[in-house]
Amino acid sequence: MDPFKRANFGRDYPDIEFPSYSILTVEQVAALRGELLRRCLVDICETFAYYIGSVENVKHVADWNATDQDFNLENLCHKLRIKPDNTLYIEWTANREFIAIDCRCLSSYWEYIWYPAIDDIVLFDKTCSWLVAIDPEGYIYYRTCEQTLG
Repeated sequence: MDPFKRANFGRDYPDIEFPSYSILTVEQVAALRGELLRRCLVDICETFAYYIGSVENVKHVADWNATDQDFNLENLCHKLRIKPDNTLYIEWTANREFIAIDCRCLSSYWEYIWYPAIDDIVLFDKTCSWLVAIDPEGYIYYRTCEQTLG
């Protein structure tokens, strides 16, 4: 995660530690990549445009934008009928960084983790049964992953 995000958080919340997260290892990414390929027929190491333009069954979430002041990740999950695991995975597609973070922490401190104009991310959990992609303009795309490879 970009160091300026931690710095901005520390400036605004000097008495609170930045939300805990872990950077995934190459082995963890490979395992998740394999599971998403098996379950969703999606290779998460493709470009962000691939998620939006090339993957079948990707839906734009109309009337929702991550830049809205009242955006709330938990409410978005509820709208999409996603019941995420406690831990979410985030891939920043521009630099291929993957982290694991508590869902509630991500929702509570969203504005310090995803930045408009610079971040394009993909969110999913260990079930690998759904993907949410958010582009730098805040547009949100969603896909369920019900297919499986033999």
